[in-house]
Amino acid sequence: MSWESIFKNIENLLKLITIIGPIIEFIEMLFGKVFPGQKKGEKKKALAMEWGRLIVSPEVGDEELSAMIEEEVAARNDSGEFTHCPQGF
Repeated sequence: MSWESIFKNIENLLKLITIIGPIIEFIEMLFGKVFPGQKKGEKKKALAMEWGRLIVSPEVGDEELSAMIEEEVAARNDSGEFTHCPQGF
């Protein structure tokens, strides 16, 4: 692995770290207004993956991107910032 490759990977991770939170916040707000009270977790995740793909290079795998999204959402769930809809929605 070359230094150029290492720096490119670091650059991609920094992009993800700085932009993934705002992307998730925007998607949560958008879905909350368009689909109030409905569970749309899979659709929100798919949209976050699609937008994340626009930002990072193809060298960042889907598994890495997915894990970062899930970690960010889990942290926000744990903090109480995001809440889950009641069952049946």
